[in-house]
This record gives sequence, structure tokens and C-alpha cells, in this order.
Amino acid sequence: MANQSPLRIAVLINTPPGNEFWNDVRGSYQDAFDVIAPNAKVDMYDPVFEGSFPDPQEYDLIVLSGGKADASSSEPWVLGVLDFLRRTARESPKTKILGICWGHQAISRAFGGEVRAVPTGPIAGLEDVKLTEAGMKFFSTRSGVKTYRLPEFHVREVARAPFWSKRI
Repeated sequence: MANQSPLRIAVLINTPPGNEFWNDVRGSYQDAFDVIAPNAKVDMYDPVFEGSFPDPQEYDLIVLSGGKADASSSEPWVLGVLDFLRRTARESPKTKILGICWGHQAISRAFGGEVRAVPTGPIAGLEDVKLTEAGMKFFSTRSGVKTYRLPEFHVREVARAPFWSKRI
């Protein structure tokens, strides 16, 4: 088997830096990748204050973290993230993009989806999420397992996903 080059991962931390929360978010991503891809090259970027973005062609995966901001806002840094996503999809289609919480909302909005406040108010706790057939494949569930238990804390949600997205 040929030697594969290490996975190259860029993480955009979508919350203001220089505080304990930012450091915790950064540390949790680094810890997770150290376990699942110990040889990966992982770089962190600050789109909020530094406006720093990776060159998508230099990475196999770009991860957009969660954050405390409103993904439906018109703050300049949020619009910058949306532009970055559209440019990445257009100019570097082989680069994978993964959005967690805020990142998922930003990806949806960048490609025509809609983000709104959760109609019933904030959600906090463990949630049993029903999986579709695609979701059961994606999460490699055991036979007969049709839900996935996730911790949730959401103030906003994707109300309408882009037409090409697939519900898992």
C-alpha cells in the first residue's frame, strides 16, 4: 500500500478570539483530530477579527466551527465567511466542507438556504434525532438503530436548506 500524505485540515473558529471560550473551541477541535487523524496537519483560522481564511486548494477539509454569533446577520465578518464558502465551492470543488452548528447554518445560508430563530425558543439538552436511510449510512449505525443522541444548544436553525442538500 502506498504512503498517503497526511490529511490537511483547516478550522475556521467562528467566535471572537482571545478568551476562554475560543481557546476551548480550538482545543476541542485539536484534541478530536489528534485522536481520529493523528498525522493530520491542522491549522486554525480567525475569520472574526483577523479576517483570515485558508487557501482551500491547500486543504482536504475545511471545518466551520460553531459560535455565538447570528449566522443570518449582515456583520462584515459573517458576509466574509459566506463569500469564502461560495468561492471555495467554485474554485476548489474537491475540498470538502463540514459545518458544525453555526458553520452548518452559514453553509446553508451561503448557498441559498434560510436561517431563523428557533420558533419554540432556545433548545438545550440531549436530543434523540431520527435518522433517514442516508443518515443511518452516514453515521454507520448498527442494524435497527434509527436515532442518534446528540447534545444540542441552539438559538437558531436552518429553516430551509439549499435545494441540493441531503437530509441525514
